[in-house]
Amino acid sequence: MDSFCTHFDEINIKQERQIKLYIKTPVAACLDSLLLLNTYVSHPKWFDASFNLLDTGKSLQYVVNYPQYIYLQSGGFCRYWDTIEMQVKTCQTIDYNLFFPSAFTPNKDGQNEVFNPQEKDWNRISMEIYNQWGELIYKTEKADEGWDGTFKNDAVQQGNYLVKITLKAKGNRSETNPFTYWKGMINVLR
Repeated sequence: MDSFCTHFDEINIKQERQIKLYIKTPVAACLDSLLLLNTYVSHPKWFDASFNLLDTGKSLQYVVNYPQYIYLQSGGFCRYWDTIEMQVKTCQTIDYNLFFPSAFTPNKDGQNEVFNPQEKDWNRISMEIYNQWGELIYKTEKADEGWDGTFKNDAVQQGNYLVKITLKAKGNRSETNPFTYWKGMINVLR
């Protein structure tokens, strides 16, 4: 008779830890400086003050344009939030003389074959090249590596390509955020 039987089952309940940012807030940064924010939470989501999604990676590169809040959400079963207050401070400007070529000629004549800017007072963190449709066609995180004008081992067409370079200042600058970025165009001539 089943009315006298007892059945048992086991349920495991996993509780996700609440987010804890190890950043003193508010964070004061120079206007137009590039901040690198990192987290160790699972499936993170970064939001701006209007709750627009900024990124879903473990790191967020963020350019400080005005005082605001940045929100971090864990993406596990339980959603936890934490807040970073961004403040803008007045900083001493330092002229680092950034100069980049506007064109190169990867045509196998042995001259000007690679776009590889050399930054005097900076260390290059990364360089990205995009085509006219916004597709990433080249990326390197090696400071001495340049672009040879190819995409998937084929020569790209002659024309303009967007370049985005992330740089870190050499030496210790107490008043200025050491990170900056440069965006511009490079013309491939054949």
